Amino acid sequence: MSINNIKIINKINNNMTKLVSTLNKMGGRFATLVVNRAKGQETYCARITKASEKTVTFFDVNSKMNRRVDANKIAFARSGKTQYRKARA
Repeated sequence: MSINNIKIINKINNNMTKLVSTLNKMGGRFATLVVNRAKGQETYCARITKASEKTVTFFDVNSKMNRRVDANKIAFARSGKTQYRKARA
């Protein structure tokens, strides 16, 4: 494995750690989540239930449903002053 590949893997891991940290700081408050989908982006008004480096589970306030999405598909999350934005490639 080359040094460049290791740097890319470390960057991806750091971004996932930042996402999980940001979502956990939201502490059950309402948040805006933007999720990348095959048909474009979807925006949710959500209450974060659980966040890990693989998945994020939240309660979708508008449809009154629990949802689970892959963490790598989250493009943006914000609650108050706490914010996460996925870096553009």
